[in-house]
Amino acid sequence: LRDPFEAQHVGSWLADCGVVLVVELPLRSSKLDGVVFLVSGSPVIGLTTRGNRFDSFVFTLLHEVAHLVLGHASEEMVQVDEDYVGGSVEGALEFKANDLASSWIFPGGLKVAEPVTTSRILEAAETFSVHPSVVVGRLQWDGRLDWNQYRNRIPRIRPLLPNLGEVG
Repeated sequence: LRDPFEAQHVGSWLADCGVVLVVELPLRSSKLDGVVFLVSGSPVIGLTTRGNRFDSFVFTLLHEVAHLVLGHASEEMVQVDEDYVGGSVEGALEFKANDLASSWIFPGGLKVAEPVTTSRILEAAETFSVHPSVVVGRLQWDGRLDWNQYRNRIPRIRPLLPNLGEVG
């Protein structure tokens, strides 16, 4: 997903692998980003567009795929991803999925020299073949950038998903 416009193809890419993807607008007052479970043995990933950020969409998608790869999904349990507080079994599973998703995006870890500049962000994005907003989002998450820095460079995800919220 180097180009944000590719987001509209994610559902068909996952379908080719036997995974159903459902993307919806966020639920009011919810901190729900994603969910993964099995239905009759088939994996289903549900994502919301909470935050309306491309970088968050990419990470949450890979985080849910990581749950599948790690064997966290089952028909008996729905793995719901909200903001977790550490110390719980669910929190441990979340950290494992976060680590795997991060390693897929930034193999070997994201290293951007200080001070963080636009050119260094673009260089890191090129190195990891990701959209620059994914680098910005990670640097914001790690506390190396304020949440308002480069915010205008992060594409909104909702306009990139033309059928979002439609009932078919």
